Amino acid sequence: QTYLLVLMFGTMDLPLRALPCVTVEAVREGWVFVPRRLRVPLCLRSELLAYAGERGIGSGPVFCTRYGKLMDRGNINTRIQALSRDARVAPEKCNPRCLRKLCIATQESIRANLELLAEQTYNRLLENEALTVGWNSEVVLK
Repeated sequence: QTYLLVLMFGTMDLPLRALPCVTVEAVREGWVFVPRRLRVPLCLRSELLAYAGERGIGSGPVFCTRYGKLMDRGNINTRIQALSRDARVAPEKCNPRCLRKLCIATQESIRANLELLAEQTYNRLLENEALTVGWNSEVVLK
C-alpha cells in the first residue's frame, strides 16, 4: 500500500486532499478527476487494479484502512516517512507534498526538453527547405 501511495504521488501530480477521488472506477477509466483531469499511468493503473482486487475492493476509493474507512493524512504521512531511513532521505522530505513537487519538477523538465527539441526540429526543417529552394542560408540569415 505504501509503495502504491509513493508511486501515485510521485507520478500523478495528485494533491493529498484528492486521494478519495482515486476510486476503482476512475483507475479503470485511466483518469482521476480532481478539479482537473489527471491521467493514471498505465503501469500504475495495472498495479492499483491488482491491489484493489487483492483487497476485495470492487468499487469506491482504493486506499482505505482495513476497516473500510478512508486513510487520513496522518496515516499516509507516517507510512511514507517510515521509508525515509531506508531511502536515506530526510524524514521531512518524505511526504506527499514533496513527492508531488518532484513529479511537477520532472514534468516541467520533460516539457522544457520537448520544447527545445521542437525548436531544433523546426530550425532544421527551415534550413532544409531553404537548401531545397536553393537559398544560401548565410544570405538569408543576414
